[in-house]
Amino acid sequence: MLEVLDWRDPCIRAVAGKLDYFEVSGVLRSHTLTEVEWREYQDDGSSARHRRQAVAEWAECTNSFKTLAVKRQLNRTPPVLGD
Repeated sequence: MLEVLDWRDPCIRAVAGKLDYFEVSGVLRSHTLTEVEWREYQDDGSSARHRRQAVAEWAECTNSFKTLAVKRQLNRTPPVLGD
């Protein structure tokens, strides 16, 4: 799927607009973190360090598709991330 639907496609971002991912996905209302943990998570996500890491991961994302395919990480039974 990752080779077919690249979630980094700018068209997807254009359609999503200013939607808050955490709100529309239900994470905002269903996470199980304490208020302090949630605030720390959000603070970390908006840090310069996080932005640098996100840029680095973004640049290498498509390279990981081939690596995962060769290692058959996406076809394990049971799935690596469960069901």
